[in-house]
Amino acid sequence: MLCTHPLARGLVEASSAVGWACYTNRVEMAKLLVAHGASVRKTDEVLFNRRPPLIVAAENASLLACQWLVDDMGQDIHVKYNSGQDGVIAAIESARDQSTGEIGPDHVKCARWLRERGALS
Repeated sequence: MLCTHPLARGLVEASSAVGWACYTNRVEMAKLLVAHGASVRKTDEVLFNRRPPLIVAAENASLLACQWLVDDMGQDIHVKYNSGQDGVIAAIESARDQSTGEIGPDHVKCARWLRERGALS
């Protein structure tokens, strides 16, 4: 398994693997990575432009990942990105369809859950 191979250890611990798993709503993979030393806070300049895993999960309407990050991993629902300007709801808003101005039903569910938890922007 990649997580336990000595040559991959640095990738698991130093990369944004958990962020990618959360972005794609692969919570079981994220849990496995964390169990093998990966960080739920780690991000990456190239892949995520330094946005934390909770932000990228919200941006992609990965509700299960948002729930896991907040409820089980204690991530701050008020986390900010973009020079401290924007939060999880702004990340969801960025997913609006440019032609219709609407967001998809999964984004609506994710925003609702985040707001119920106290997210403001």
